[in-house]
Formats: sequence, structure tokens, C-alpha cells
Amino acid sequence: MDYEDFARLCLDPVRVAALGRAAEGSLNADALSRAMDIRRRDALEAIADLRLAGLIDVDGEVLRDCLLSIAATLPRPESASLAITAGDWSDDEVRVLRTFFTGDRLREIPTQRSKRRLVIERLAQDFEPGIRYDESAVNEQLRTYHDDYAALRRYLVDEGIMTRAEGVYWRSGGRFPPDTAVESPTARATSDEPIERGPTLHTEDPEITLVPTSAAHRTGLLKAADDERITLYMFDRFPYPYTPTDADAWIAMCMKEDPPVNFTILVGGVVAGGVGCEPRSDILGGSAEMGWWLSPDWWGRGIAAIAAKRVIEYCFTDLDLHRVEAGVFLTNTASTKVAEKAGFVLEGIARDGYLKNGVLADRLDYGLTRSSLEATDSTTTSGSPSTPSSGP
Repeated sequence: MDYEDFARLCLDPVRVAALGRAAEGSLNADALSRAMDIRRRDALEAIADLRLAGLIDVDGEVLRDCLLSIAATLPRPESASLAITAGDWSDDEVRVLRTFFTGDRLREIPTQRSKRRLVIERLAQDFEPGIRYDESAVNEQLRTYHDDYAALRRYLVDEGIMTRAEGVYWRSGGRFPPDTAVESPTARATSDEPIERGPTLHTEDPEITLVPTSAAHRTGLLKAADDERITLYMFDRFPYPYTPTDADAWIAMCMKEDPPVNFTILVGGVVAGGVGCEPRSDILGGSAEMGWWLSPDWWGRGIAAIAAKRVIEYCFTDLDLHRVEAGVFLTNTASTKVAEKAGFVLEGIARDGYLKNGVLADRLDYGLTRSSLEATDSTTTSGSPSTPSSGP
């Protein structure tokens, strides 16, 4: 008899009751008949079935060897994969992980807190310290382990292993590899000091900072960039409507930059726009084309000029470029003012330089060289630098 035959045999409640009494050593047809409120004949038939199956002997005692052989036919759950138990876990912890994982899937979420904490610690190893994740990314990762990803996400936060702020999550507790820099759980998700992503560029206005674009800015970008007015003088690759897919693609590209060349403009910690440069190669190596944009909510406050001015300095000092350029639509008077306030010099006009929405438009070509700034510095008698200030 295997476990399936045993299960079918035990579908009858009289047989189950008879087997239980046999295990207790008190199997008796008359007592079973009274206890189950059945005919004595039915009780005898149930006992006979158990004897025929080899579960009890003629004296009504359980044959334990038979039960052990049936148990041996039970399907064994797949053990946890090596990837689950790999790492700095103790032998006892490995045993717990093997209990709750089948292959790479979490069989169940432990109810005992100490065991649940260990399981949550293991899941957290998939989230890299120093990287911010939006909620959809966290859900997607946790769903690979268990369908109740919302509960797992909640436990990660409740146990202090991950911190959540404004829809962004990051590792802030639990086990980390040695010498790993860990961000405080009290850090703001919109912090202007990104982890291991590059420098924060402070400007002459302490309220305006430029930070390397990361997942922390996703929500702010979706709000700031989704305005058709922004796209009127932008490359067509700047989309409208500005969707979550667009934001994710842009963030993914920016987070691969080393060093970063695209920055999010924060005003008082709020996403206001973006500014950056595109370094060139070959015989154009050492130069870059700059660009900027602002949400209409922030237009007319001089923010873009301050941001552009700071990125020019970054290009010359941090990226060691010798030339920076910027193209501006002839009719875009606002960006013309930005370029000139940032220090760019108008070098010419490219007739029909742009083709936007099927219409040709003239382009103003602005440029600035490091050598021109250095020459200006050398002739400055006041001793104060003429290059853009980095601010506080």
C-alpha cells in the first residue's frame, strides 16, 4: 500500500476511528459501534478492511512497520536551491531556509518571527546596498519568491531591513557584506546626496542643487516632465506624454553613466528639471554638447542659467573637457537668455539647423572653451576667479 491507497482508505470516518482506537490499544467492535452510533456490523466491516489492508493484526493492534512503509512513499519536497542557502549562514539557519524554500520559491511565510526574520534577511540579499528601488521593482523581485509580495515587502520594512519614503525603497538594515557603506534609514528618498552615484553639484544658490539622476527622482520626474510645453524646443527623444516607461528608461540610462553626465535639478529638494551634457569622441573628443529643461512651474526664476553655469564648471574641472557647446532654437528667447547668462558665447547661426514637427528652424550655436576662461582668469586683477562658482 502506498500513501494514495492509504488516503483513499481513510476517507471513511469509521475506518479512521477504528485505526485511531487500534493505535490506542482499545479497538473493540461494540465500543466502536456505540461511539460512532453505527450498527455493530458496520463496525466489524471497518475493522476487517483495516486487517485486509495490513494496517492492524488479528488482535486489533496497529502494525507500525506498515505505516512506516506507507510514509516512505510520500513525495519528498524539492530541497532549497544552492543559491538560497549560499552565503554566510549558520548550520541552523540553513536548516530553517531549507524548511521554507522549495527550489528558489518560498513555500510559505513563517509565522514565527525569528524564522520569518531569517527568511526576510535572505530575500533582502537581492537588493543591492546603495541602490534605490521604486515599489514596482520591489514587488517584481519579491514575486519571484512568493505570490504574497505585499506581505514580504511589508515585513522588510517592519523589520528595518529596508526603508521606504515617498514610494522609494532602499536597504538600510540586516546583513551586509563586509565594508559595505549603508545609508541611514532616516535618509530622505529625495536626498540630494546620492549613494555611490557621483558628486552633488552645489550652486551659487543654496536652494538649487544638481544630483545624478537615479530612481529616487522617478516620481518627481513624472510630475515635472509631463508637460507638452517643454517639448516645443527639445529633441524628439524627449516624449510627451511623459510616461512611467519613459522615466524608467531615462533613469536606467543615467544610472549606467560613470561619471554621471546627466543631473536632476532640485529646488529645495523638489525636482524642477534636468541639465546635462553629452561628451563626444574621435576628433571631437574633449568636447560636449549641453542641454537643459525645466518644468513650466519653475520658469522665469533664473534656475536653468544657474544650473547650466554649474555644469559648465563640472565639464571643465571634473570631466576635464576643453569645450562645451549648446544649440538653441532661434525663436526660443528664454533658452537664449539661459545660455548667455551661463557664460556661453554666440558663435554663429545654423540656417535650417533643426527640423521639428516637419518645420525647419534656425539654430543659434553657442560655445565656450576652457582656454578662454583661463585667459580671462589670468587677466583678472582682483584675484577672484571669473569661472562659475561652485557655491557652498
